[in-house]
Amino acid sequence: MRFFDDFKQLKEGYKQLGLFRFVFLIVATLVYIGVGTWLMTIVTWLGQCDTSGRRLWSLVQQFYCSPELLSGSIVEISYFIFLWSMPATIFIAAIWTRIRHGKWGWQIK
Repeated sequence: MRFFDDFKQLKEGYKQLGLFRFVFLIVATLVYIGVGTWLMTIVTWLGQCDTSGRRLWSLVQQFYCSPELLSGSIVEISYFIFLWSMPATIFIAAIWTRIRHGKWGWQIK
């Protein structure tokens, strides 16, 4: 039954957004994942940091060692931007939500 609940949520999202926005979001998400995967496979880590590992631990190591990517080529800099784009987006969205709903005593209308 879980599959049908997920499908129902997709259908509701489609109804709310309309065809163009819905398809745009799906394609943009797939492109984001594809570019990130491609960058992850071709990036060359320059320092002595060991970024090999499995799943979550490897991701933690990559975040920890990511500043060394800034001294690399355009591929390494692009991967740095990709790596930090999702935490930055979540942080900005959280701050924006708190401001928007007046959790800090002032609101944007």
